[in-house]
Amino acid sequence: MTPERTEYCQSCGAELTPGTRFCEACGAEVTESTASIWVEAPVQQPSPAQDAPFELPDYSYEPRLGRAVSIAWNLLGGDIFNALLASVLFVVILVLLAGLPALMLFVASFVGLGLLAWANARQTGMQASPGLVVSVPAEKFGPTLLLAILLFLFRMLLMIPVIIATAALIDSVMGISLGKAGYEDFWPIVQVLTTNIGYIIFASVWVTIIGIILAPLVLSFQMIASWAIVMGVPFDKAVAWAWKRLSGRWLTWWFNGFIIGLIMLSGLLFCGVGMIATLPLGFLTWQILISERG
Repeated sequence: MTPERTEYCQSCGAELTPGTRFCEACGAEVTESTASIWVEAPVQQPSPAQDAPFELPDYSYEPRLGRAVSIAWNLLGGDIFNALLASVLFVVILVLLAGLPALMLFVASFVGLGLLAWANARQTGMQASPGLVVSVPAEKFGPTLLLAILLFLFRMLLMIPVIIATAALIDSVMGISLGKAGYEDFWPIVQVLTTNIGYIIFASVWVTIIGIILAPLVLSFQMIASWAIVMGVPFDKAVAWAWKRLSGRWLTWWFNGFIIGLIMLSGLLFCGVGMIATLPLGFLTWQILISERG
């Protein structure tokens, strides 16, 4: 930072042009005998951190889950009170919407982003207020809503085979063939039971595929994109970066999503109350895992 000498007129206080003999504001003569005021004023230099846009970590960086869990555990223990408050707020919001599954899916994306914002504040040493669970999603409402819609449509797309199988199951039970409105075409009992078993097996296998294979990857994608949005990255760039981070490391991110998902859900073993502690631990782990730069 380079210091700059700034001279002021003693008569009127106006800033003087360097080397001038008379004040341009009041006309008073400027001499050494008038003891004009000299002030050492620092010249402000542009701050690269403020002027430059946020730079996302290298998407090809290999995440280290064990290290992330260890750091998250230490961070959780250092501010357990605010962590529990943030988690309680998260759970209460979702419980209030338990009777509206579709809306709950949307809101879960919002409050999940909020809890991730809390985890980011906790790791970076900022004030990790539980109110971030609500305030950050409200501040970044547009990109958060777009991400929630994208995830909702993708999940509904995955459920189409189950919906079709369920419709066919109901059709077979009622004995109604597709395209007919009457109830006259009842099938023999044996055929109905055989068909029902087939639909049930198909639906069960597909739900298992979604739950075990796809759900951890969707969770990883959601957390990566949400973190980028928390950091102020536009929606399109956040989604593109999340996809790049998953690409080529599908197995790694599947494993991360599966293990962290188990961590967050492990609180259910204690009648659900334990999730108040396991949820912030999981989100802190996501924060550290995604923000690592090597």
